[in-house]
Amino acid sequence: MQRNITATIITLNEEKHIREVIENVQKVCDEVVVVDSFSSDRTVEIAKALGAKVIEQKYLGDGGQKAYCEQYAGNRWILSIDADERLTDEAIAYIKTMDLENTVYDGFSFRRQSFIGKKYIRQWYPDRVVRLYNREKCGYNTEGEHGRVQTENYKDLDVDMLHYSFSDFGMLVRKADRFAVNLAH
Repeated sequence: MQRNITATIITLNEEKHIREVIENVQKVCDEVVVVDSFSSDRTVEIAKALGAKVIEQKYLGDGGQKAYCEQYAGNRWILSIDADERLTDEAIAYIKTMDLENTVYDGFSFRRQSFIGKKYIRQWYPDRVVRLYNREKCGYNTEGEHGRVQTENYKDLDVDMLHYSFSDFGMLVRKADRFAVNLAH
């Protein structure tokens, strides 16, 4: 069944994640767009081999890069997903039942389960994020360290995404330090 959804993924050296995330979203998306910030590993090669449309672009910040992706999407509906995220089987099944052409909503949010390594961090749950949206009605803001889809007209879905954001606690601390330095400037 034609889903008419484009997955957009921003990358920089995501060789260890890119195959799994593309194969995951291809279960519900008929197009995958990867905007890569000049990776030095095999990210681009793997993405192209899996049929993704790959565009290279200097990093514009999280929201800026995600907004940049939209112009390359062939569909109105965008599933914006990070390379370290996955849709659960439940989320995939739910998306397959959605009638996006006749919905009254501009976007849909997912609950996000986050992990440090293989350890689930239940205190961060549900960490809702709007990731499925109609780009003709809303889109990513381009300000701040982390962009968000700007819409008030969204529905909270009762399905999850998995977020493998930190390989270990040290990576979490290093990332927090970088955010603090960026905020100070």
